[in-house]
Amino acid sequence: MVTPTTKQLRDAITEMDSAAQGAFSEIATIAKLTLASLETPEAYTNPESLATVLSAIFDRATDAENSINAMAEDVGCNYKSQSMNRRMDARRKACGASSSEVTA
Repeated sequence: MVTPTTKQLRDAITEMDSAAQGAFSEIATIAKLTLASLETPEAYTNPESLATVLSAIFDRATDAENSINAMAEDVGCNYKSQSMNRRMDARRKACGASSSEVTA
């Protein structure tokens, strides 16, 4: 990968900040409104509404996580978990071993 310029890094950071602020603001607002609704009896008569809210929070958080990671990856600055890399390597080795056993 080519080393990113200072401008590319600044642009990536600005985009990531914007994405984070937008997502966290939405998640906080949804959570605040949901907590307020739990102070009313109506909130407890339709549990599916709470499930819908939790799904919306999950979807928004996942979308923001993926977007921010992609922006960081575009400039070669995405976080890489060493322990996750070791687990992925172990899985590849295990799957490689099991697939060779299957074909043997």
